[in-house]
Amino acid sequence: MLWVALLISLILLYLFRKQVSVIVGIVALMAAVVVVYIYNEDKIHERERASITVSVKYDDIACSPDTPLHVVVKNTSQRIAQDVKWNIEVFRFGYSSNVVKGAAGGDPWSTPYRIDTPLKVIEQTIICYSVPVLTGKYEPSQLLYRIANKKVELL
Repeated sequence: MLWVALLISLILLYLFRKQVSVIVGIVALMAAVVVVYIYNEDKIHERERASITVSVKYDDIACSPDTPLHVVVKNTSQRIAQDVKWNIEVFRFGYSSNVVKGAAGGDPWSTPYRIDTPLKVIEQTIICYSVPVLTGKYEPSQLLYRIANKKVELL
């Protein structure tokens, strides 16, 4: 049955070459416009999500010794951040292996962190967290902390 439709299409294409060419050109142009629009919208949203920054450092003075990880979540986008979640990776200086327990198993969400309140435009919040469970006995103040797998949902 498909071959019948294909045969009819080829006959119409042969008989009405000019008209079909114009229609195909218009459809191709409309498809290109839609693709460019979607691409640009996606880039704009990606830029806005990148405007939400999360930073972490070990600071047992600004935070308590029980929760020494000083995390700053900052919204510099033009939209409200509804949900921001991330992981914290921990490294020994000079090494590239993440020493968070469970991170070596390949689970990127072994240490999921998040803010539970919307973050308004040009607003920041500071949170103190405890050091995640590590694979060995390391001095927490001598480790390098880094944000990974940041996910942002904007309103």
